[in-house]
Amino acid sequence: LTMAAQRGIGTRLLSTSSVLMVGQREKRTSRQSWSYMSEVIGQATLGGRHIRMGAGEILKVMDLCAASAAMKHVQHQRTPTLAFDRLELLVPICHGDLVHMDARVINVGTSALGVQVVGRKKDLRTRHWYYTHEAFATFVSLGPDGKPSTVPELVLETEEEVKSQEYAKKRVELARRYAREQAAFDSRPIDRSELEFKKIRGIEYMHIEDTVVRLRKNFLPRSLNGLGTIFGGDLMEWMEGAAIVCARNFTRNSNVVTIAMDNLFFMKPILPTHMLELTARVVYC
Repeated sequence: LTMAAQRGIGTRLLSTSSVLMVGQREKRTSRQSWSYMSEVIGQATLGGRHIRMGAGEILKVMDLCAASAAMKHVQHQRTPTLAFDRLELLVPICHGDLVHMDARVINVGTSALGVQVVGRKKDLRTRHWYYTHEAFATFVSLGPDGKPSTVPELVLETEEEVKSQEYAKKRVELARRYAREQAAFDSRPIDRSELEFKKIRGIEYMHIEDTVVRLRKNFLPRSLNGLGTIFGGDLMEWMEGAAIVCARNFTRNSNVVTIAMDNLFFMKPILPTHMLELTARVVYC
């Protein structure tokens, strides 16, 4: 089944071509890249206790599922993660939940691929599947020499796939605009007066630098992907863990959970020989 069929969306066939050749560039359908993962997530022994999963562990599984779709489209394993677009986790996923994730390629460039990941979990009481989260991940295809390589073009077979591609292109443009605005903001001189909190009677306040959490580590070989670099899912799990500790320290509340992630970019490959330093801070409340 295609994702459109699984989501109950009617499909109308626009093209029957599956693998075509135009010059030296192949064409493949979104349906051919479809991949899924279905598993009992977290620790099964904690099932039924309604203990919420950490967002980092969910991101890790999503990255694996998305990478599987990207590899099916390009027909090789040299597809590192470049970025993850906004992700919302508004529906709790708990240890022991049966979770199903679908992924498919919905947009391609010359060497980059956009993959949509949709997650659901099964409610034990109703035995129905419920939508839990969705994200858009970007991967790049590398050749044997480690340089970007051309990916097959994408054949859109249904109206739903056409709309999904248009949606993906809009999200890519929004991410680029966000990156430009962030770079412009980061390059301006810091006015220390802007960082001061207004003192309001009865309300505790902290300086931004007092919220900082710093971590330092290197990753073991078990975290390597097929390219010999650190798997993006492990990096996202580490980052989310630092962010949640930062938020809990700030609020003095151990019940703080992650509900969203916005525009994560992998700027450089990470090797197991690299020592990584991570800084998390509260910037808005």
